[in-house]
Amino acid sequence: MKDISYRKMKTNQKLRRSFNKKYENVLKAAKEGEQRCLNGNRWRGNAILMVIDAALDSIVLNYFKIVVPRVKMFFEKYVKSGQVRYFSDFLEHYPKKSQLMKIMNNERVWRVALEICRNLNAIKEKRQITSDFAALRFWAQTANYYRWKSDVIGRIYGVGLITFQYLRTSWR
Repeated sequence: MKDISYRKMKTNQKLRRSFNKKYENVLKAAKEGEQRCLNGNRWRGNAILMVIDAALDSIVLNYFKIVVPRVKMFFEKYVKSGQVRYFSDFLEHYPKKSQLMKIMNNERVWRVALEICRNLNAIKEKRQITSDFAALRFWAQTANYYRWKSDVIGRIYGVGLITFQYLRTSWR
């Protein structure tokens, strides 16, 4: 019996080494991406882009083929131009939703983004927090995933546990 488990262990180690060698570049890129996220550098630390990313991801789209290009489109059209720099800007811009629909024709995505921005902006104002990123960080540090359904973000229609957790890890 010990001989069988020893052989399994050796086989697993060989498979792991083979996998790591074959996918070395992919694993390296994934590790770099992970570190950017954990250091708060996802979307260069822009909280509005993190929210748009989470909202798009909430409808289970292909991340690299659809979500990332759409977030980049939002950045080019709204953030880079200075139209939307803060949660409050997005709240003011939302009535012009027909323009947003050109980026992603999905009402639910934009409603999720709007409600997340509305709630994080309220936290920012109530706590007198100076930046959107700091408000996102404050929420993420104080949010409890055991009670995510009663959380200000978790109770938003369209935000499930995965989106809740994804948004919580975006700020680090």
